[in-house]
Amino acid sequence: MTSFIHFGCWNNLNTKMKDEKIKQLGCLNKVMKKLNSYVMENEVSFISIAGDNYYPEKKKIDEKKKKIIIPELLIRGFNLLPKSLPIYMILGNHDLETNLKIDNPKLFINSLENPEPEKSCSILTNETNIIKDIPNISYKFFYANMIGSNTLILMIDSDIYSVDAIKYLPCYSIFLEQEFRSIEEIQRFQYELIFQSINQYNATGYIKNLIIIGHQPITGIKFKDGVKQPALNDIPYFKPVLLEIYKLLGA
Repeated sequence: MTSFIHFGCWNNLNTKMKDEKIKQLGCLNKVMKKLNSYVMENEVSFISIAGDNYYPEKKKIDEKKKKIIIPELLIRGFNLLPKSLPIYMILGNHDLETNLKIDNPKLFINSLENPEPEKSCSILTNETNIIKDIPNISYKFFYANMIGSNTLILMIDSDIYSVDAIKYLPCYSIFLEQEFRSIEEIQRFQYELIFQSINQYNATGYIKNLIIIGHQPITGIKFKDGVKQPALNDIPYFKPVLLEIYKLLGA
């Protein structure tokens, strides 16, 4: 039997001052300690991580949000991940953030005196440089893997199907080492990868189960103050692709 662990939205080692003491935001150190212990004591085949692989420090200046990239904390978070089994990681929207206009910077490096260079995608380039020294991590735009005899896992980039996708275009070109002129080009690029994988694995066996992993949920329900909110629709442009997948698999 194949078993794997899945999570996302994870690398936050930022701190804040509370009661004149420095407090850790979140609980990444504790969670990673438990995760490392668990994979050492149990049979786990791999880990899948669905993006947002780093969170900058947030500051509010003149009622405007500013984010500070602290490379040291980014590196420290990655080094907390288990090293004893394969890790398959995809992009989240926070990994794709960059300053689109240098005259209105929102991202900074180490301090508010040092704006991130325009369209330099510093979060993403820091992440990709780090994993060069961590051989068990595969950082992918898309990944397909058959587990067992009839279950296909597709790890897709869901950010390209969001309404904000155009903001991420410079970083996709850097990450994929290929110049893309539009988000639609990247959507077509991934479309081909998805259907090549389904056809390949369908030719060698019967796909009974399909697991789709993306950063944003396909849909979902949220409750706020006990009141049910409208259904989530974070990636509206994925629906046509999902329908094609259903048709191909005879669903």
